[in-house]
Amino acid sequence: MSEQHDYLVPEPHRRADTRSARRLERLSSRAQEVDRALAAVSEGTG
Repeated sequence: MSEQHDYLVPEPHRRADTRSARRLERLSSRAQEVDRALAAVSEGTG
């Protein structure tokens, strides 16, 4: 069973990894933009 499971997993798992990787890249870029905006606001108000 374990061998069959290991054999069947890779394809969809890789696809999920690529999707999650793209999402993480988008989230990281958005997070950087938000951090920059917050830094600018804090500097302006502070």
